[in-house]
Amino acid sequence: ARLVEVHQPLSEKIDDDPQLLPITLNSAMQSFKDAAQTDAEVMQHVMDVRSGMPVDVRRHQVSPQTL
Repeated sequence: ARLVEVHQPLSEKIDDDPQLLPITLNSAMQSFKDAAQTDAEVMQHVMDVRSGMPVDVRRHQVSPQTL
């Protein structure tokens, strides 16, 4: 599993909306996000939702079904 957990950033000002604040990734997290094993669509959804719950962002290989 490739688990990631994204939380809303802390507000810096009283009027900040944590759901809209940008998330800055350090180099390790940027590498994790850009890795071939990470499903970019799922990762973006997790970063948009910011639920704080662990989510598996592993890219799953679709294999052709045999008859």
